Amino acid sequence: MKVTDDTPPTPQQEAQLGLILSGMLIQYLGGGYPEIGLENYVNQVARRLLTANSSRRVQVRVANHTDPYFLAVPGGSFVVTRGLLQELESESQLAALLAHEIGDSQPDLVTERMTAIVRGRAAFLQDVRPGEALYSQRLLLTRELTDVALHWGYGRDKGHNADIAMIDALVRSGYSLNGVFELDQLWQHLKRTASNSERSASPDPLSGQRLQAARDYIAATYPDYRGSRGVPSKTGLRQLESSDQLTRAYQLYHQARSAEAAGEQARALQLYHQAIQEQPQSLLLTGLGMAYLRGEDLIPARRYLRQAVAADEEFYQSRLGLGYIHLQRSEWSDAAAELEASLTLLPTLQGVFLLAETEEGRGNLVRARNLYRHLLEVDGQSALGRAAAERLRLLPR
Repeated sequence: MKVTDDTPPTPQQEAQLGLILSGMLIQYLGGGYPEIGLENYVNQVARRLLTANSSRRVQVRVANHTDPYFLAVPGGSFVVTRGLLQELESESQLAALLAHEIGDSQPDLVTERMTAIVRGRAAFLQDVRPGEALYSQRLLLTRELTDVALHWGYGRDKGHNADIAMIDALVRSGYSLNGVFELDQLWQHLKRTASNSERSASPDPLSGQRLQAARDYIAATYPDYRGSRGVPSKTGLRQLESSDQLTRAYQLYHQARSAEAAGEQARALQLYHQAIQEQPQSLLLTGLGMAYLRGEDLIPARRYLRQAVAADEEFYQSRLGLGYIHLQRSEWSDAAAELEASLTLLPTLQGVFLLAETEEGRGNLVRARNLYRHLLEVDGQSALGRAAAERLRLLPR
């Protein structure tokens, strides 16, 4: 799938791309965090950091994921995970995190790596439906963009000028500058404790030279500054974290996932049930439903996935799992509705394959053939790609 159009994305396309991409990343990272007050609070801090005459629009989304990620995407959109927010000790640290990315002096966030991916692929910005000609390109671009985001991030490599912009924004907003150095210590801790397989898309720790340059700039420019906003207190960030009950529920959820990965199915189911007894949140219900589904126990899988969708219609995995169950029961219309909803939230190869099977089952062979071809064009050597090739071979002409 060669891209020959070298036209770079326009500012409007960058903004649209940022909204689409942040939505997809939220899906990959467990869906939106259920406590909307936390997201509102983070956005309030972000807006304080902008100058009074700034025309920039900033939107921060909070993803319901344990691992610490902070992802900057085009158009003033950011994604931060529940796991990273739980690591922060004060509002001043949160402000330093946001200021480093949204300082008014910073350029746009479309890096050379990202531009090379999106250039010429207008299909990503269009409402292309599964089965249509350009949908293969949309699938491929979705996978490439999310892979880059989760492993490397999109923000430009920032140097001394970015550090100055961050400090200026914090002072302008009245925040304590202690957050700058506390945040850097947190990055160092996260890098040390991350496993070899993890690559958090959070900023790298500052070099010793940049840390000293930041201290020198503060001493020379703001020698008497004593910002008080954001200092650790019982009000602010800690007050808006998960309730104790919700925290316990997520702890049980992650224990259940670990047990399932270790092949301890019975223990995993027990832990999932304990989690939803604490808090019947969509992510937790989805985990339980998918665990039953992987064990081929469709009746409880259907029950809990339906509850998950009722709790939050905007999570791709619960819609995908429910679509699969309808497919297994030959409930073609219901299967198609759930799978289409899942693919709208997040285009996935698995969702396309299941939708192709659904269309084949209800006799829409032309669309089924086009959907199977998407998989061949995107990843013909994968297990799904080979399965799609076999289904194409067996379809009547």
